[in-house]
Amino acid sequence: MDDSNTVPYPSPSEPLSSTEQAAVVLQEGLAALQQKDIVRAIAHLELVYQSSASTALRLKAQVGLVKAHHLQGNCQAAIAYCQPLCDNANPPIRAWAVQVMQTLNQRQPTSPDTPPTPTEQPTGLELRYAGRAQKWNALAPINRAESGVMQGATAIALIAILWCIVRTVFGFTNFLGENLSWLQRFCITATRWHGLCWQLGGYIW
Repeated sequence: MDDSNTVPYPSPSEPLSSTEQAAVVLQEGLAALQQKDIVRAIAHLELVYQSSASTALRLKAQVGLVKAHHLQGNCQAAIAYCQPLCDNANPPIRAWAVQVMQTLNQRQPTSPDTPPTPTEQPTGLELRYAGRAQKWNALAPINRAESGVMQGATAIALIAILWCIVRTVFGFTNFLGENLSWLQRFCITATRWHGLCWQLGGYIW
């Protein structure tokens, strides 16, 4: 077999030296992608994408890298390759990239740096009164206007009670003042009668 027309295949560490070589490596990468050999596909397509090949070859390699990383589950890498394609001048490529970006953003996992907040488990006492709490929550909200009327009525009732107490105290005080002279006269008379009785008792005995 004559190998004079065979394009030499570079190692992963060597850059591609010609467009013909880049085309062969691209086909190898796309074939590996079709066979679900993701690691091999990424290695081949990355060589073409990083090369100085034509724009068309590098574009095909970039699309293949998006698909390969997506199949591998590496959404961040797939987004990194797909994001520039959203501004591509080719309308079909741009529309495809926008659609893939929506899918990648939906499948991208949440950051492990922010673990979910643990749900606090209810205690036995909370479980015991859970039914009553639901009944309390089901009650109609308090009308602020009605609450204000009730508070006003309570204040008026308290003022009325205090006024009755004050009137009673002042009335009792006035009663004592008006009848004090009569009480004094009664005490003087009782004292005189007591002394007179003692005198009469002395004469009798």
